[in-house]
Amino acid sequence: HAVTLRNLSQQGACIACDERLLVRQSLRICVPGFPPIAARVCWRRHPLHGLVFERGFTLEEMACNLHAFQLGRDRPGALRIAGK
Repeated sequence: HAVTLRNLSQQGACIACDERLLVRQSLRICVPGFPPIAARVCWRRHPLHGLVFERGFTLEEMACNLHAFQLGRDRPGALRIAGK
């Protein structure tokens, strides 16, 4: 599913998605510049969904990954989620 990333932190993210995801649903997020991220839905207020990552990022990892994300953000349709 294609999604819009609303915010991103070391421990989780907020996404907008037309698909209704289930609370506690496991999924994988593919963000340009980041390794695949395993996460769970912790809340939803359709179309927004709050995610918590199974493994968080250190500040150094976030900085490096965000830099790579900025370089690749012009690619349309690059942000996606998939079931685990």
